[in-house]
Amino acid sequence: MVKLAKLYFDITHNKDKLGTVGHPEAEYLGVTLAAGPDGTNCFASAIVRESGKQMSCFWQFESPIGPTDEVRIVHTSGGTVLPPSRRFEMGRAARQDWSDSTCDFCHQDATQAARLFPGDASRPTICSECVETRYRALHEIERDGNAADSNC
Repeated sequence: MVKLAKLYFDITHNKDKLGTVGHPEAEYLGVTLAAGPDGTNCFASAIVRESGKQMSCFWQFESPIGPTDEVRIVHTSGGTVLPPSRRFEMGRAARQDWSDSTCDFCHQDATQAARLFPGDASRPTICSECVETRYRALHEIERDGNAADSNC
């Protein structure tokens, strides 16, 4: 049996509170700073129990973090917790998803697609099947010099 805990963290960026993440029945809670070509951002993820079901929760903060910025992650006893950006039931072949993300090309949602890659303001959300279709279409265009039946 997995031990459950009340896990909460306050996250601040340059003394501005981004929010509190956590859950009263958490198996795991992680906060990550991820850096890439587009900058640095903060994410949090948790595995929790709700009504006997194992759930995965994900929070994404939209505050870009600069190279001289200060980010503080402080363990706390609770507070007003931000709702997760995305959450789904774990341990199911076809997982139930509470987000409304769908592939911008074929319109499958996260429960229908094998894998869904979320987009943002400048990139579409796309499923793994559409990635493969577009990849093959691009190679066909390169090979034949046209886009016959590529559905791009």
